[in-house]
Amino acid sequence: MALKLLGGRSIAIATAGVLAGSLVAGGFAYASASSAPSLIYGCVNKSTKVLRVVGATTACKKTETRISWNRLGQEGPLGSMGPRGESGPQGDKGDIGPAGPTGDRGPRGVPGLKGTTGPQGEQGPKGETGEQGPKGETGPKGETGPKGETGPKGDTGAKGEQGAAGKDGKDGAPGARGPQGERGPQGPAGRDGKDGKDGRNGGGVSIRTETDSFSGTSGDASCDNDEVVTGGGFSFNGKGYTATASQPSGNGWSVKLAKIDDNRSFADTNTNTNGNGGNGGGGNGNGGGVSGTVYALCAQK
Repeated sequence: MALKLLGGRSIAIATAGVLAGSLVAGGFAYASASSAPSLIYGCVNKSTKVLRVVGATTACKKTETRISWNRLGQEGPLGSMGPRGESGPQGDKGDIGPAGPTGDRGPRGVPGLKGTTGPQGEQGPKGETGEQGPKGETGPKGETGPKGETGPKGDTGAKGEQGAAGKDGKDGAPGARGPQGERGPQGPAGRDGKDGKDGRNGGGVSIRTETDSFSGTSGDASCDNDEVVTGGGFSFNGKGYTATASQPSGNGWSVKLAKIDDNRSFADTNTNTNGNGGNGGGGNGNGGGVSGTVYALCAQK
């Protein structure tokens, strides 16, 4: 191939090896590997005018002349498309680009199928106690439930104050005499009493017995104003009663009775019921009224 230089001279170009991958068009050569107008270096034989393309640092022979050029030739016609080459290797992943603008909201989708119920979650911590709500309205009265079983007997309560005497009940039949109790231990000896005043001259002391009948659980007998009580006692008939007091009272003698229940403890005898008799001085509904006499020993002052 001949290359025409400026001034009308022509040189032959060696195309074997040194120009592989280069193109020559319109009298000018350029590298197909790059479109940049970089310089091309060559060595022209002085006698044969053959051009040898060399590198930028390659020295020409003594029989050659060094030349260089950088002008691009005219663009040639578009060649036919070559066959598709093989896919190259996967390139590195590029950086994530900036987020695009938010798109318009799409239409509402069709509701999906109901999923299966998940497992029961763990119980969370106990929350704080809330404020007490307002009091609700009273609900309707419920039906009376069945009668429960009788509970065990409770302990005996403290003895209450004696109430007013009840009305006299009907006299009941005398009960059987109970067994005699055991004899209690002898009490300590009492202190010696003070010497008494000298008695009046004359005969002995005159003592009389003042009596008073009672019906209920108490009775009193009183001495006259010119007398002094020196002792007293009582007698009564009634089933299941015992004396709880027999003592001086003012210038007389007083006695109090109480009914004994099946457990040999004092029962309440102060309840005043109706004429059928209750727990009181007049007896109870089982029959068992009580009546008696209280007496006082009265001595002349």
